[in-house]
Amino acid sequence: MEVCVHCSTPLPDGSHYCSQCGTPTSGGRTDAPTVTPQGREIYDRLTEATVGKYEVLRELGRGGMAVVFLAHQKSLDRLVAIKVLLPLLAYDPEIVERFMREAKTQGKLDHPNIIQVFEVYNESGLTFFSVPFISGMSLRTALRDDPRPGLNKIKRYLRQAADALAYAHRRGVVHRDVKPDNILIDSERGRVILTDFGIAKALAAETTLTTPGDLLGTPQYMSPEQGEGRHDLDGRADQYSLGLIGWEMLAGRRPFQADNLAELMYKHRFEEPEDIDSIRPDAPRNLRAAIKRAISKDRELRFPNMDEFAAAMDAPDHVVIEVPAKEEEKAVEGGEETTVRIPTPPSMRKTPTPPSGPTPSDEPWAASAPTPPEPAEPAASDQPATVRLAEVERRKGPHLGLLIGGIGAVIVIATVVLLAGPFSPFDGPEPTDPTAAQQAGPETGGEAVTPATEGPETAGGGEEPATGDELAAGGP
Repeated sequence: MEVCVHCSTPLPDGSHYCSQCGTPTSGGRTDAPTVTPQGREIYDRLTEATVGKYEVLRELGRGGMAVVFLAHQKSLDRLVAIKVLLPLLAYDPEIVERFMREAKTQGKLDHPNIIQVFEVYNESGLTFFSVPFISGMSLRTALRDDPRPGLNKIKRYLRQAADALAYAHRRGVVHRDVKPDNILIDSERGRVILTDFGIAKALAAETTLTTPGDLLGTPQYMSPEQGEGRHDLDGRADQYSLGLIGWEMLAGRRPFQADNLAELMYKHRFEEPEDIDSIRPDAPRNLRAAIKRAISKDRELRFPNMDEFAAAMDAPDHVVIEVPAKEEEKAVEGGEETTVRIPTPPSMRKTPTPPSGPTPSDEPWAASAPTPPEPAEPAASDQPATVRLAEVERRKGPHLGLLIGGIGAVIVIATVVLLAGPFSPFDGPEPTDPTAAQQAGPETGGEAVTPATEGPETAGGGEEPATGDELAAGGP
């Protein structure tokens, strides 16, 4: 029996595409498309709207915002991933604008390490865009299989991601949600592909889609200034996120562990991760030094731009990379406590701290009532969140355990908005097939359908994506 040249899946006679990975074969047509019951209506509408243009083959993944399908583009005889906004959201102007902005932002960036956008469609309540179908997986999936990749792989992944971000920054685009789920790895060439520009911000353009004090991104990889809700973000915010990913690949674990969003954001702002020099003394000195500088709390101490970060990682040993000294804590005299004030966005300074209320609703975009994070909730996950921080004071005692234990009373989360599920324009879709991964959505751009949410990464939690090969298409 014939088998798929890519994944070795047995192929029924007459198959035109592999039913598992979508790789073209030498046979005829495939069997009936694989579509979940929930995706049948969308599949039917998509098929009708694209008749003669695409042959929709099967569903790759889904999330809170969109569904991704594998399709064959007939005119060019190639496979593509099509990310379709869920029908219930397709009539919300703001959501549609976010979705379309993702496609347009990615469409303007022409770089080998950034997912391309082929087509954008928005008519009669059907909104989608198509991207290349790439056989591969997200970096998140790769790290689950191999938490500590080889040093050559680490340098290659970081360098290619840095090159892609440097290119975007030079064109005025800050990604703002750099994380392993949004970094795809092409299985054929090992090429890194950056996806999910769903919350990217053009530096030269103002937008009404976010308001002062909003915190957009994924808390596990969010820069301190982004956590403060600052609107003057620049490429150094992405540098911090990529630096944390580098730290994670070297250490085999994430730099900050937390039980809730407030604790996690506090650590980003005030705590240093364990010194990577003591964890991986075998790693090249300048790779370690570059990562340490990139994750400086103060962005003024990071590299001026992503190009310099990339160059520092590759610098020979005789070149000394300066690493800013850690800010020393002031001694506490006479046992007196010191007070640390967490900066508050201007728009929130006169806003009184809201009382505790019911937990946020399950609506895809916003919670109806502001509430502090509850201990019972899962740790911050990989999904992006919108958060507003109210001005509070933190009294630092002699014990870190007490400091963190009372974090809920110190940092008040005035609003937590879950920006879609694992497959929104802000995060990868949750694959419905074990072999499907990042392929569209904020990551519908290339070959892996990024569905991933995991551990304490995104405010509000989320399910882990399936393991194994992912068909990445770049940003759901």
